[in-house]
Amino acid sequence: MAKQVHPVAEKLGLIAQAEAEYEALLEEIREHCQKARELRQQADKMSRSGSSEPHVATEIRKLVEQAEYFDRLADQKDGLPRLEAIRRIEDLQREVCCF
Repeated sequence: MAKQVHPVAEKLGLIAQAEAEYEALLEEIREHCQKARELRQQADKMSRSGSSEPHVATEIRKLVEQAEYFDRLADQKDGLPRLEAIRRIEDLQREVCCF
């Protein structure tokens, strides 16, 4: 005879999984923001070096563009995907409350 999982226990497992996915998403957002910060700091350091070499200006521009890219990635993940993850957790929590 197969052991049947209690519906509440199953929902609690789904909530834990959804919360873990949400935390992973937040960590990804933090990593993107950290990378953007580091790139901006590198660009700032190069800018403050006072070098007027063309390749330095090009490198600074590339660093700033990369930082903007990571900012956009963080913004994308921090928008709809984060809200959907929160909504999923809340929906699962409501389902448990109704048992």
